[in-house]
Amino acid sequence: MHDLANNDAEWDKFEAAYGNQSGLSAELRLDPLFAPRSWADTQAFPIIAARTTNAFQRLPAVNIVGTGQINNLPPGVFVETPAVVDGSGIYPVVMGDLPQPLAAFDRRDIDQTELIVEAALRGERNLVLPAALLDPVAEGVTQVESMVDEMLRLNANYLPQFA
Repeated sequence: MHDLANNDAEWDKFEAAYGNQSGLSAELRLDPLFAPRSWADTQAFPIIAARTTNAFQRLPAVNIVGTGQINNLPPGVFVETPAVVDGSGIYPVVMGDLPQPLAAFDRRDIDQTELIVEAALRGERNLVLPAALLDPVAEGVTQVESMVDEMLRLNANYLPQFA
């Protein structure tokens, strides 16, 4: 994606292959990446237009529930993949496997999220601890236990299941 964003010839080949994406090109280029963003920068408008007018639209990146378009990530998690849109729906493009290091990074985040949800549903502090320990900035069990206890104390009104 970096080569695509920084190389006009590559971008032109992409647009020739996948349609005119001029409305999205600014979003994919890296130079304005940290500029203030607005709702108009999202892909909601091309998706709404394609769905309501039954126009065929190719989009380079859509956040959508995974249905197998990335082989080495579990189905049911949100992934960002290319997609095609028309009046009948949004259809993700099958991408195959992510490079192994990226898939491992994503699976760690998926595992952490699943543990957090399970902990919240059950109200079990002992499920929060392994989720917090999966964070790459966690400095150790003692530090994480203290942080979890403080977080649960400060948010007790919002997390009564942990009382």
